[in-house]
Amino acid sequence: MDTKTARSRREVPIDSWALSQLREHRKTQSEHALLLGPGWNRAEPFLDLICERGDGGPIDPDNFYSAFKRFGRQAGLDPRTRLHDVRHRFGQTLTEKGVPLVAASAVMGHSGTAFTANVYLHYSPRLAEMVTDALAQAYGR
Repeated sequence: MDTKTARSRREVPIDSWALSQLREHRKTQSEHALLLGPGWNRAEPFLDLICERGDGGPIDPDNFYSAFKRFGRQAGLDPRTRLHDVRHRFGQTLTEKGVPLVAASAVMGHSGTAFTANVYLHYSPRLAEMVTDALAQAYGR
């Protein structure tokens, strides 16, 4: 399946918990595919999707969006929250956790750190606290 840009195809680091969840999902998915037999969508380029609609085929974007809104309501998100807002929050969280901008930019698939900084990162109370902590540490306070 083609990606939007060449940088869209990349390795994304995940922790051991997420890896175990993906392995369990893949096991369940394989069992479901065996049960469906010929009803499992094996047509290229949709072979081997992690997120699929239940028969191995791609999820319709409108259905995905509807599910996102439904799960968002259940999780208590503001109803105006868009899926892309989650991506912005992800970038902001990486920064607030001290991940270097170059690493955040690479994980998000951006062409450079300037784009990541200009579009995805916003000054926050947590970043202000990091600045004051760094200054205090630098000056031995």
